[in-house]
Amino acid sequence: MLWAATASALFAFMWVLPKLVGANVPAVQVAFLRYMAGAVCIAPFIIAGVVRRTPGPIVEVGGRSLFMLHAARSACSVGALVFGVYAVTSIPLANV
Repeated sequence: MLWAATASALFAFMWVLPKLVGANVPAVQVAFLRYMAGAVCIAPFIIAGVVRRTPGPIVEVGGRSLFMLHAARSACSVGALVFGVYAVTSIPLANV
């Protein structure tokens, strides 16, 4: 139960920060910093996998590479975050 409450508080905090800095920082920069924070959190696991030389996941289905689908999914995710941050900073707090 404590994990769920902590996750809920952190999720709410994730949207409070863009609201607070939205007047001074562009939405694209907020999105970049948010993704960089995520990369810093994931980096130890990636480095540990490289050091142990564990193979990465196979990104092929039926002999076809899924790289372009992953790239499109990533682009949609970045766009959604930028537009979401822009919306949170533009809408008055009572409507959020």
